[in-house]
Amino acid sequence: MDYGVGNWIRRRSQLNGRDIALSTKDDAISYHSLNVRTDRLANSLASAGVRFGDRVALLLENSEEWIELLFAVAKLGAVIVPIDPSLTPDEVSFILTDSGPRVAFTSYLYSELLQKAMKEISMELDLVVQSRSESGPFARYDDFTNAGATDFPSQQISGSDLLIISYTTGPTLRPKGVVLTHSNVIHHTVSMVTSPVSLTKADETVAIEPFTNLFGLTTLALPLLYLGGTLHIDRDLEANDYLDILNRTDPSVLSLSFLKWHSLAEHPSLETLNLQSLRYALCTEGQMDYEDYQKLKAQGVKVANTYGLTELCGVGTMNEPTPGVGTTTCKGKPLFDIQVKIENSTGGVLAEEESGEIVFEGTSIFRGYWGLPLETSQVLRQNNLHSGDLGYLDKEGRLYVKSLSNSSVIADNRLTFKEIEMALATQKEISEIAVVKIDSDNQDTTTLIAVVLRPMSNLTDIELTYQLNKLWSGNSRNIRVMILDELPRSASGKVIKSELETIYLERTN
Repeated sequence: MDYGVGNWIRRRSQLNGRDIALSTKDDAISYHSLNVRTDRLANSLASAGVRFGDRVALLLENSEEWIELLFAVAKLGAVIVPIDPSLTPDEVSFILTDSGPRVAFTSYLYSELLQKAMKEISMELDLVVQSRSESGPFARYDDFTNAGATDFPSQQISGSDLLIISYTTGPTLRPKGVVLTHSNVIHHTVSMVTSPVSLTKADETVAIEPFTNLFGLTTLALPLLYLGGTLHIDRDLEANDYLDILNRTDPSVLSLSFLKWHSLAEHPSLETLNLQSLRYALCTEGQMDYEDYQKLKAQGVKVANTYGLTELCGVGTMNEPTPGVGTTTCKGKPLFDIQVKIENSTGGVLAEEESGEIVFEGTSIFRGYWGLPLETSQVLRQNNLHSGDLGYLDKEGRLYVKSLSNSSVIADNRLTFKEIEMALATQKEISEIAVVKIDSDNQDTTTLIAVVLRPMSNLTDIELTYQLNKLWSGNSRNIRVMILDELPRSASGKVIKSELETIYLERTN
């Protein structure tokens, strides 16, 4: 029997097939139609030689094709490999080589990027399919889909079977493929459904965050499709212009990164936006600036903070969207299927209000990093996920995050690690980077960037700080650079953020 994610659409087609699953500018796709389309795709993939466990790469913008492929691949028992279109050809080449897909899907927007990536590694895939194109070197998506039969037989899919390999990146490290099973996604989906959001099949959301960023897929899109709700997609959505689609669709729930909430709060037409239908708004990946929070609150938007990791399949904690002390800093309580504890460097569990490493338990925790057993063992120990982030729990069990790991968003104003990494990328003399958010007694927050230089380097912390000051003059008064001979690490190789904070405070004192 199919116990996998692909069976959701089959069951929804039987239970409420006429309801709208996907809504675009030009079309409204019912659950029945979505089931037929995914059956055709699954049959076409099988005819192309894709078998259970094979990888299928997706280099696509948010689109109905993206969702169709996810469920078709899931029905087949194959594994999707989402590839971020903002990556360079080198980075795409690495992911293709590392994951070894048999088939890739792209669109006319990114077909050139895929061709460059394949050329760099002299890679030939069994099949490449391209959407939204009348001509080109690749097979056409509509032709490929329509060639498949309308009924795909149910497969033996178990919860432990792989579903997604989602690649994340960090400083000076090669991308790591986070391996997620059907069970991981299902348990995370149930946790979101039972979260304070209280999702129902009557809810609608807009896909603004890219699906290739796992949070854009698992926070609301998949939970709503599991329940029978509606997902609005606009493939031509401009990066920071959401007002048209928000006015056109009237979503009841919405999730955005703090950067996108900021762009919305700063939009000159914010006051004309009708958000009366929006009953719940989530801020994923980062901490919303208090001024942005106040602007959105004035428009009737109640934003709830969250905290999560790709290795956790997305959001892990969530707070209530209510005004009060710590509204923009508190990450809330764990979701239904998740437990959080705070540990010291030796693995001891700390009491409330004591800072240490944030550690997760739960069934949505990833299987491991693709082909990297050592790296897996460093973060996944005794079924516990060691985040590498520093935080504490208050007396009510709410999580507060003091620093974020290098692959996450830095919770300091509007800076992300990727932005800092890009700013320092031209400095060939830098070997490693680690970032910590430090709160002082006077309520100021310092973003500490600890760097290790390569041998023979003459760079100074003053030079690096000055470089960042020029880039972020509005925020940089709270950015500090500290040069170390080596980063403090635990026996497993994880950077000990609490020691970085101690070293910094000792130096500044």
